Amino acid sequence: MERIIGLDSELTSGIVRFVTRWFIPVLAGALIGAGAGGLISWATPPQYRATAQLYVAPASASSSLLQDVTLGQSLARNYVPLVTAERVLRAAMNQLQFGYDLDLFRSRTQVAQVKDTSVITVSFADQDRSRAASAANAIVQAFGDQSSSLQASLGNSVNVWQEAIPPTRADSPNTVLSTTLGAIGGALLAVGIAWANRRRADQFTTMEAAAERLGVPVIAEIGRRERANWLDGALVVRDEPRSVAAVGFRALGRNLVLAQVPDRPRTILVTSAVPGEGKSFVSANLALALAQEQIPTILVDADLGGSSQQGNFGLEAWPSPLTDDFNGQDLEQWRVQPNLVVIPMGMSSISPATPPSSARISALVEELQRSNPEATLVIDTSPLLSDTDATAIATFIECCLVVIDASHTPVRVARRAIEVLRSVRVPILGVVLNKVSAHETAMTYGQRGSLDTTESSDRTESAATVAG
Repeated sequence: MERIIGLDSELTSGIVRFVTRWFIPVLAGALIGAGAGGLISWATPPQYRATAQLYVAPASASSSLLQDVTLGQSLARNYVPLVTAERVLRAAMNQLQFGYDLDLFRSRTQVAQVKDTSVITVSFADQDRSRAASAANAIVQAFGDQSSSLQASLGNSVNVWQEAIPPTRADSPNTVLSTTLGAIGGALLAVGIAWANRRRADQFTTMEAAAERLGVPVIAEIGRRERANWLDGALVVRDEPRSVAAVGFRALGRNLVLAQVPDRPRTILVTSAVPGEGKSFVSANLALALAQEQIPTILVDADLGGSSQQGNFGLEAWPSPLTDDFNGQDLEQWRVQPNLVVIPMGMSSISPATPPSSARISALVEELQRSNPEATLVIDTSPLLSDTDATAIATFIECCLVVIDASHTPVRVARRAIEVLRSVRVPILGVVLNKVSAHETAMTYGQRGSLDTTESSDRTESAATVAG
């Protein structure tokens, strides 16, 4: 019974959310659009279109009825463009004395051949129904007069089959059509606005808003890098030292060193909610930034689902301390800088296809802490919501950094990741907003994402948006 009540409550809540988020806005948009369409139709002066008909009779010199029909259709098709010739329309205008110029008079005139017949329709549109009929008849009469010599030379005749009469209904505006299209357009616009508002409400716009919505401090913003492949040139601290991203990483590293002296964190887990947020990019450059601060640093690639540090630093894929037994042996073979050691995922010499378990990673971290007490360990692990191993590893780490793609990751997804860490009581050091657009980041961007001089680099570094 309780389960049924719970399901009913969830269903009711879902219906309420649907009604408030979508149904009411769409209904309101449709009503507003329909009202606007009806109002426009009401405010638009009616146009009446009167139509006359001409019949083209060919000269019959053949005993074949089919040839006469074909010839009549061909003549009608050739006569259609002649009806709106200047000499015809000016003659009609002189007869009517409406005060229209030639272009306006021609724009109100429509001439067409009825498909597969010898009949030509001539219509004229005007706000006055009687004037519309008079104009259509005047054009028909003027065409007959102006083309008489041509008809005589061809041996055919063009006769008035039906004179135009004042129409009883306006040709435009079509109130029903305008109202319907307005309702559809208003509904579609409402859907677009509701979707945009929902998407905006589910994204991070500023550091302050992100910190408030997640309940975790945002300690760095990393600007978006304009590259087709995010991992191309991923080591910006080493390879693009004057870029805004590198400045942000150096400021982050410096604050981690200085903010908690002498109790700065010695083991930092770097993770994210879902793949593609840039946690490996952040891990690598944070390790480089710490090393530049003369902090002995060990970067451990523990991303069991998609390790990338081996490729970033150009290391061999053969056994590493993560895959084979590690008893405190020399780490020099993994040293990439004087103060930086990178331990790649590697491959086990016993079972190359088998990744290391979280227990092995835990044992390695404990051994590295014991044998390198002054070093800071940066652990690049799997995304929290796609791999349970990340949660298992987090339980024996001193603190955690959560990387969030500010341009794509929804707020609700980031919250779930934070809740996962809190559920296992992992201290969260803070959030790193990655891929922040140029107009949102508080850093000083150069014209191409880099600074032109050392002085401007120093100024940008001092202004980098990183909370201590």
